Order: sequence, then structure tokens, then C-alpha cells
Amino acid sequence: MKFKKWVAGIVLLVLSVSAYGQQYDPESDFIVEIIEGNLLVITGYRGSKQAIRIPSRIQGLPVLAVGDYAFMEKNLSSVVIPDTVIIIGMAAFAFNNLTSIIIPNSVTGINDAAFAVNRLTSITIPGSVKTIGDFAFTQNRLTNIIISNGVVTIGDDAFGSGFDLDDPATFRSNILNISSIVIPDSVTHIGWRAFFAMDYSISIDRITIGANVQVENGAFGARGFETFYREQGRRAGVYTFNNNRWTVQFR
Repeated sequence: MKFKKWVAGIVLLVLSVSAYGQQYDPESDFIVEIIEGNLLVITGYRGSKQAIRIPSRIQGLPVLAVGDYAFMEKNLSSVVIPDTVIIIGMAAFAFNNLTSIIIPNSVTGINDAAFAVNRLTSITIPGSVKTIGDFAFTQNRLTNIIISNGVVTIGDDAFGSGFDLDDPATFRSNILNISSIVIPDSVTHIGWRAFFAMDYSISIDRITIGANVQVENGAFGARGFETFYREQGRRAGVYTFNNNRWTVQFR
């Protein structure tokens, strides 16, 4: 009996190790650059899969960054980013068909247009991220956005619908559609049109925000929140739009 249990345990261990060894795509699918001898950046993708799992180590070195344009226009449907990655570069995953993404807690910066023009419906930004770049998530289909405490800067049009005159069909289908947003107290700056749907029938009517945030005009649409927030001395509170006017419950 003990022998059977021992054999069963060994089989489970072998299966676990085998599964672990297969959890990432082959290193050969990725084009990399090594900086200063030990800093590895993925700069391109030569594979053909639509669902990819980025290795945490390539050539024995941890993958620290996904470089600019590395996976742009690769027809990706899903991607797993390892928790070794610190920086996600400009347009790194732009112009794909991603419907969901998990940003690992290791990431500190999401650069401009990193996930622009995809099909994301929900996104959680972990507290490890300090900067969300301009257009980082523009032209997706977001109906849920969670921004964790720790984020400091939200760039211009970061989550907004942007504009694409060359592809009006994409513009009509890829729009922000949220009615409320919670801005954590760590945020100090929100850029121009950061949460602007570019569809005047869709607007945010409930904003929870901290004190003394620099909010650029049009950040939350065309309802004049920014002016009202400044008139209240940029005090922390829950701001609600109802009956064509803003009100606030201070915190």
C-alpha cells in the first residue's frame, strides 16, 4: 500500500514538472536584446501562435521588459506576461485582438499605446504601476476599470476611445463604456480625455477621487467635472452627476 502511494506521488511530481516545463512558449519564438550584459528585453515575436505565454527567463536571464512594438499587429487573442516584467513598452501589444490581460504585480510602467486598439472589456491596474502612458488602453471595449492604490499618473486618453479616421468601424465598436470610476488617493495627475468615451451618449456620472489631483480639461468627458472639482477646492469625495448637475459628498 505504501509502495502504491509512493509511486502515485512520483507520477504526480513528474506530471507537475512536465506541466511546468510546458507552461511557456519556446524561447526561439522571441527576439531579444541583452543590455549591459544581463538586462533582457523582448523586442519582437517570430512565432505564429495567437495565444502566447511569454517565458519568465530566456537564455538564462529574467525577462525584464517587453520592448516598444514587440507584439504589435501579431493577431494575438491572449497573452500571459510573466511576473519578471517591469516595463511594458510603447505599443507593445497594440493592434491585436486581446479580450483580457493580467498585468503582473512586477510592472511599474505601462508606456504609451501599450494595449491600444484591442478588445479588452475589463482591466485591473496593480498598485505596482506608477505611470499609465498616453493612449495606453485607448480604443478597447472597456466596461470595467480597476485602478489600484499606488498609481501616480494617468496619461492623456489613457482609457478613452481616441479616434481613428482611417477605420471608422473600429472607432464605433471600440469605445469606453463605464458609468463610474474610482481614482485611488495615490493619483496626482489625470491627463486630457483620459476617460472620454468620444460618444456623447456615454458619460461617467460617478467619480470617486482624492484631493489635489491635477485633472486636465475633458479628462472625464464633456460634463464639466474638472471645473466643478476645482470649484470645490479639489477636495476628496464622491462626485455624482444627476439632473444635469454635479454634486459631491466630501470624504
